[in-house]
Amino acid sequence: MTLLEKDECVTEEGETFPCSPPSIFAEACNNEAYIEIWNEFMNRSGEEQEKVLLYLEQKVRRPREMVNKSKDKRTEHPAYSPEECYQRINRSLRCTLKRRQIPMGTLECLEEEMLQFFSVSPESVYIAMMENRY
Repeated sequence: MTLLEKDECVTEEGETFPCSPPSIFAEACNNEAYIEIWNEFMNRSGEEQEKVLLYLEQKVRRPREMVNKSKDKRTEHPAYSPEECYQRINRSLRCTLKRRQIPMGTLECLEEEMLQFFSVSPESVYIAMMENRY
């Protein structure tokens, strides 16, 4: 490998292709600073090595815990608030509901149908053909 350029490798047939980059382990073995740190770690007693490893694990765990603490604690998505859901209803139906011309029995029946529909498929769109009897 010493006779070849760093960027290219040659097969037995003489074909040239780019070499794969060195592994992280190979880079660590070639880096003087990493070797010095590794030797210092290996020269410590077993108890000291365990303390260092525990410290490093806690250092990695802290940012993860901070991410978990900053998670959204809301129980409901803001898009599913009653006001937002009402705004997604067809405009003409909203006007009809505002005029309060629909009998309560019809509204109760529609509510039951919608609850059944959305309990099965909550992400779907409910379309109902209402009879014009009121």
